[in-house]
Amino acid sequence: MFKKIWRGKYSKYFKIFSVILILLTCYLLILDKIVYSIIYNIAIVPSFSDSESNYSNFLNPIQRKKYQNCKILSSDNHNVIVVKNNNKKSAIAFYHGNAMTNLDNLCCWLDFLEEFKLNGVFIECPDKNGIKNKYTEKNLNVTIKKSIEAIEKEHLKIEYSIGYSLGTYPVIKTGIKEEVKKIFLIAPFTTLEEIILEKIPKFFYFERKAVKRVCKKHFNFNNLSSLRDYKNDLYLYHGFNDNIIPFSNSETIKETLKNKGNIRVNLIKQETNHNDILGKKLFENILKLCDENELNE
Repeated sequence: MFKKIWRGKYSKYFKIFSVILILLTCYLLILDKIVYSIIYNIAIVPSFSDSESNYSNFLNPIQRKKYQNCKILSSDNHNVIVVKNNNKKSAIAFYHGNAMTNLDNLCCWLDFLEEFKLNGVFIECPDKNGIKNKYTEKNLNVTIKKSIEAIEKEHLKIEYSIGYSLGTYPVIKTGIKEEVKKIFLIAPFTTLEEIILEKIPKFFYFERKAVKRVCKKHFNFNNLSSLRDYKNDLYLYHGFNDNIIPFSNSETIKETLKNKGNIRVNLIKQETNHNDILGKKLFENILKLCDENELNE
């Protein structure tokens, strides 16, 4: 019967259908790898943000001369810049978002610490600036652990933590582990999976399923779930015109946690988009919510 169909009147259409079916099967077999590659190279470690990678350990020669009080702590699985501007042990931690170059964020951060004479740490995430591990949830947990251990050897204790965009997930994990007094999340997401799915039309059924599988296995960055384990004050800063991580993400976080008795959630709306929200002015506003006597002399 198969031969009759293959050689019969409709053989042409049957052959076309067979080819399409084979191609579709092959596509579905490699779909997870395709989705992983797209997520990783666009949402996690964008190639266009790696212009700074030509300079080892964050800083180019000119910046090294300007920021002489920086100490770089690095290994294969962590890379931290420690800045000591006073003799106190308290420090502020900052995790940048990977969709912007860390040099842009870093210089703004270092200038802020220097102006207000604060101790601070700039904690890098996997697959950036010499960290060899891929940026997955498992490797990120290792990097956080090793980074904190390195910071403690410098006799510093993280009391306040700031995270921007993708950096909001590791800053929550750090805040829980170190029991920091306040966490400041700038343009946070509820879950990375939801942010990605928002960009994919619902009729892409197989692709959406693949996103869920890949995120669950490699990129299970869930701010909403993680914040349930945090016990202190939480501040959310979000641009109302943010079209990358919509403002509604912060609204959902606040609404979900508002009845959690051991955490106070504060949402501060900014008239900015995703990229313009970060800067000196925002850092200064955050500092006003910290205990400056604890942070500087």
